[in-house]
Amino acid sequence: MKKLVFIGLITLGFSAPNIAQNKSQAILPEIVLQAFNERFPDAKRVDWEQENDQEWEAEFKWNHTKYSANFNLEGKWLETEHEIKPTDIPTNILNSLAAHLKKQDYLKYDIEEAELVETPEGNAYELEIEANNMEYEVHINPLGQIKIESEHEE
Repeated sequence: MKKLVFIGLITLGFSAPNIAQNKSQAILPEIVLQAFNERFPDAKRVDWEQENDQEWEAEFKWNHTKYSANFNLEGKWLETEHEIKPTDIPTNILNSLAAHLKKQDYLKYDIEEAELVETPEGNAYELEIEANNMEYEVHINPLGQIKIESEHEE
């Protein structure tokens, strides 16, 4: 009896992810899935989540990198994000960040995490920085324009 229960649990464990995936894909609009597959044909390990009533987000591996991509209900691509190394941030972006932080009297800071954000309007950088024992999320477009989205104490 214990062996039968064990085999049942093992079977359920292997089939549960497929059940969950099929359920989420059943409510995922076909046009969104089609748009995703056209844009990222070689994506691996795709996991879908509904961001809100107008938007879907896929998290996946593509070209050996973790990505997320957002699409609206009509299948229009909205944005793609992936993590990059702080050393891959262009010099003009780093200079804009340093100048902005210097004006705020934050002479010392660390870039904790960096992402490249691609949208139909162009690329931008989303940086999580630590300065003066606070964490900030900073958005910088290619022109060096900065917007601080949020902050919280470390």
